Amino acid sequence: MSKFEVRCPACEELYLLDQDIVPTGGGEVPCLNCGGLIPVAIPTQETAPQEQPAVAATDAAEEIVCPRCQLHFIPRTSLDQDPVSDRRTVLVVEDMEYFQEIAKDALRELYEVKTADSTAEALRILKQGGIDLLVLDLTLEHTEDGLGLLTQLHPKPCPILIFTAEDEAEMYGDRWDELQRHGADDLVMKGMNVGEMLFKKVGDLLGVRSEERSHGG
Repeated sequence: MSKFEVRCPACEELYLLDQDIVPTGGGEVPCLNCGGLIPVAIPTQETAPQEQPAVAATDAAEEIVCPRCQLHFIPRTSLDQDPVSDRRTVLVVEDMEYFQEIAKDALRELYEVKTADSTAEALRILKQGGIDLLVLDLTLEHTEDGLGLLTQLHPKPCPILIFTAEDEAEMYGDRWDELQRHGADDLVMKGMNVGEMLFKKVGDLLGVRSEERSHGG
């Protein structure tokens, strides 16, 4: 069975596709990473070297095959030789640089950390996929607040940890119930030892075993 390489135009995920599953004249296949559609044309002998470069030999064990559509997916870790590419990625949505730096300092020893200072930037990053946990400030200045972002995350892409300086007494009861309805999983208040609390809560939500954690509680 002949295979050729295609790449999702939205998230740039790479796949090996069997020619037998592509309709005559081409078609579209779903991207397993971002959910978009990948236009596919079966390469001819004349165009294959330029438009569909040959794929380097890959261990069969590295391929993941979708049982529904038979799409062959090459995991990012087998394409990228980056030694930290298998680390889980946390997106911190926070518009104050001070708290962005606290979050990065607390998490980057064990996780890849991305940051966004607006809901629009956060949505763009989430759409690209690859985010394992979202740390979300509720009081974003000059942009839609954190709750507004939560209401747009359907389906929920990953665990969500609220990161806020709002009055602690107001964060429980009806307020917390509303946040949970929209997908919030846990809460960290900005205060003393906030970095340690972030590290602990992120580990709890991602199921990181205590022996894997190099610092924190």
